[in-house]
Amino acid sequence: MAMVLKNGQILEVPDWTPPQLIPTANMVKDEAGRRILAIAPEWQQRNMLARIAEFLRIGEANLNAAEQAELAAIEAIWTTIKGLRAKSNALEAMDPIPLDYTDDKYWT
Repeated sequence: MAMVLKNGQILEVPDWTPPQLIPTANMVKDEAGRRILAIAPEWQQRNMLARIAEFLRIGEANLNAAEQAELAAIEAIWTTIKGLRAKSNALEAMDPIPLDYTDDKYWT
């Protein structure tokens, strides 16, 4: 209990606890977006997509060793991003969405 002064009198009032937000699918999507951007900012995602387009024109069989390594690195990043999207979809489908949906245990 807390003590407050009102109209010259000391009153005892219950401690105030802020209400918890009920997580929504959009909140989960925002968390997924934050995590994805931490791995690959938008500029990097655009560059990777452009590079993939170049590799498609060259043809996978015609890539040199450096290009094959670059392609493998891009694919690894995209695999991680797809995993985050899948985890986001699973969280969004939960009813209710856990209050601690931002906890790493849901995302790793």
